[in-house]
Amino acid sequence: MRKATIIWTTAILIAVASLVSVFAQQPEATTTVKVRDKIEPFYYACLTHRGPIEDMQTVIGTLMMNMQAQNLLPPMGPMLGIFFTSPGLTKAEEMQWELGFPVTAQALVQQPLELKKWGYTTAAVCLHVGPYDKSVETINKVMEWINSNGYTVEGPVMEQYLDMDPSSVRPDKLKTEIWVPCKKIGG
Repeated sequence: MRKATIIWTTAILIAVASLVSVFAQQPEATTTVKVRDKIEPFYYACLTHRGPIEDMQTVIGTLMMNMQAQNLLPPMGPMLGIFFTSPGLTKAEEMQWELGFPVTAQALVQQPLELKKWGYTTAAVCLHVGPYDKSVETINKVMEWINSNGYTVEGPVMEQYLDMDPSSVRPDKLKTEIWVPCKKIGG
């Protein structure tokens, strides 16, 4: 009986030490919002989608297949997600978003992809560290910052997925830069 108690106690201590180690290694999300102005407009090739965010893997597969078929790889920057509606405020089937990659203005983009231009020159920017499905928490912080600092939202939310191979990164360490186009009220 005493041997079993020692084994269980040791197992519990190892489990607790492991959990403490994991939580101690988790990076903190940068909650500092900064205004980035004088953003140079850029072009991107994208696949537009209407439907739930849960369709993301399918959309990524279709995007990558078409990028490759149209000789648009390697991309000129990280994958972008641009969201015209909000998951908390819009029915899943009515969500409007697109995924894409930066390309040159001269890129020969064909259907089903579209060539679009990001023309917003000022954005509130914040780094989200953690699972992609938790980025809405950081987006909400950016929106609160915009409202509290005399700005107004001027366009869709953009997420830049900074990890080149997200499958090789633990979900709690994924990095996403959030951009919310904005304008100073009265400015």
